[in-house]
Amino acid sequence: VFAFRGLTQLSCDVRAKGDHLHNLRILAKQEGLLLLRRRPKTETFNVKDFGPCPECMEWMTVSALGKHIPRCKSGAKHEKVSMNAQKMKSDLLTKRIPYEPSNGLVKHVYMFMKRDEVSEIAQNDILIKVFGEATLR
Repeated sequence: VFAFRGLTQLSCDVRAKGDHLHNLRILAKQEGLLLLRRRPKTETFNVKDFGPCPECMEWMTVSALGKHIPRCKSGAKHEKVSMNAQKMKSDLLTKRIPYEPSNGLVKHVYMFMKRDEVSEIAQNDILIKVFGEATLR
């Protein structure tokens, strides 16, 4: 029974990741059907209200992330994270926050960085990029 339960969780994880990839394609095309954990009761809804759990990739309303993450079945250790941080992680996964640095970040920060491992990591880490963009504003 235990092995079967593990297999069931594994199949749920695979399905959620597949749904996530499908939803990213739908967002890029801006047409199609989102695969959600639960459909809203209303016929129309805003796509921006939905995003994936950063742990298990299940898509749900962003407002439900606060309740979902402590109970998430992904097996990851859950730290206390603010709702804004959870929304930001979800937005990063949906690529609503751009991955490319702005001209200002390149001009005012990247140009003055040394060419070393730390700089390379900083320039490729999305959270550092987002923080850099926020501090430039």
